[in-house]
Amino acid sequence: MIIFSKKKKKKKIERLKKIKKKRWLKKIKIFKEIGENLPLTTNHSNRLGVFFVQAPTRNLLEKRINEVYKKVNFRII
Repeated sequence: MIIFSKKKKKKKIERLKKIKKKRWLKKIKIFKEIGENLPLTTNHSNRLGVFFVQAPTRNLLEKRINEVYKKVNFRII
């Protein structure tokens, strides 16, 4: 899944360490550093980040994807 951004500056990432401990989260990668200006995400080359989750059912997969989107919080100014 892609992590989208708005055209602003990334200030802080909250709860990233906590979500990384989930066994079903196979990868999470943030491409922009704190303080870096963010472009509006219009394609995969300027996305804020990406993550991969694993689940035995589609329903559980959707729940886990939503959990990552809800729990990882970006402070953007």
